[in-house]
Amino acid sequence: MSDAKLHPPFVNAVLGAEPGCSSPADLAAMQRAQATLSRFRSELGRTDEDGLLWPSEAALACADDWLRTMGSCRRDNLPDSIVPDGEGGLVLERSSGPLTERWEISAAGATEYLAFQDCRLVKRASVSPAL
Repeated sequence: MSDAKLHPPFVNAVLGAEPGCSSPADLAAMQRAQATLSRFRSELGRTDEDGLLWPSEAALACADDWLRTMGSCRRDNLPDSIVPDGEGGLVLERSSGPLTERWEISAAGATEYLAFQDCRLVKRASVSPAL
């Protein structure tokens, strides 16, 4: 997979090409999200001291797609956290008041969406980014 395919949101954000990047805070939020994915990408195939797997290339590519779909560089649409799941996948999560949303991306790139209202699961579905 080419670098252009892996990093377009970050490149576009730096160049100011993303239409939703209307403020420096929006741009900084997208850059932080992309920096997190880049950090994971720099250590592909890593296993930590507890035997937990770092995110796979498929999971990272899917997360790039989700960032493009979610935010178009608007920080209120971007995840609050991006963390490895320990099995080669990633979890993207954002919260707003009593609502918490999670996108659990498997090592193969399959994604499950979960929504919690006041800590109660209210929605669960297999989804894919609409690009």
